[in-house]
Amino acid sequence: SNATHGFQWSSNTVRFASYSNHYEIPPSENATNTTWSFSSVAVPPEGDENFRMNLWLYNGSPPSSGEAMEVIVSRFVFVPQEIAPPAFTGIKALPGGAIEFIAETAPQLEHRVMATTNLHDWILLETVAAPSNLLTFIDAGAATNPCSFYRLVVPPQ
Repeated sequence: SNATHGFQWSSNTVRFASYSNHYEIPPSENATNTTWSFSSVAVPPEGDENFRMNLWLYNGSPPSSGEAMEVIVSRFVFVPQEIAPPAFTGIKALPGGAIEFIAETAPQLEHRVMATTNLHDWILLETVAAPSNLLTFIDAGAATNPCSFYRLVVPPQ
């Protein structure tokens, strides 16, 4: 079955949460199946993080079904405690009226590209992940609006 797991690591505490089903963005706290917290001076200090995942048999026993098991990690994202908000660094008009944006941001994070013509009613154009510290987005529909405003939103990962 699908699941989403996450942890928050600070200088002396690690908090873990597990959610049943798959969530792009973890749901509210009341949907959490399991939480666990560990506080100690033994928590490793921040810096030189190195992610590894170990899968273990429960009490050393194989699956009770006798069938082979498979674990698929569909997405892993490291989100620093504090990230700088995305910043538009370039814009240019393309042939046909499309507009291309370039923004500096934290890599791997998902971003919601939103637009409005009145600064009140924002619509979601697309959700994209930044492959590097630069995110490029093309609004092909820009030609149909005489004036548009844009923003990038980084939702909880």
